[in-house]
Amino acid sequence: MVHSTTGKLYHVSTSGVAQEVTLTTAAGVVYSVAGGDGLLLVENKMYVVIGYANLVAVFDMDPSNPLMGVESKTVGDPDLDEVTTIAKVADRFYGVNARFAVAPPTQYDVVLIPDLP
Repeated sequence: MVHSTTGKLYHVSTSGVAQEVTLTTAAGVVYSVAGGDGLLLVENKMYVVIGYANLVAVFDMDPSNPLMGVESKTVGDPDLDEVTTIAKVADRFYGVNARFAVAPPTQYDVVLIPDLP
């Protein structure tokens, strides 16, 4: 789970116990995922959608300690418009645009997010 206001990520067990996940940059600086929304874990990579910034931050999670992750890449794209979630289909990643700034009736779209590992 992500707490979008504090920018902290949590692992929640099936019993409901939450533990904070430490995310850092490669230089060891704590990484905040403030504004975080959609999450996707694929093997040892955690993808965190930061909607207001139209970014996806990618973290390499430590296989021996899943409560630790290091940023490997952050990707933005001009087609993202307040992206809220992410999905992987085959070897491609897609985001859903919320388009909060567009007055109703609003058409929502799914966009390819290139350059994700």
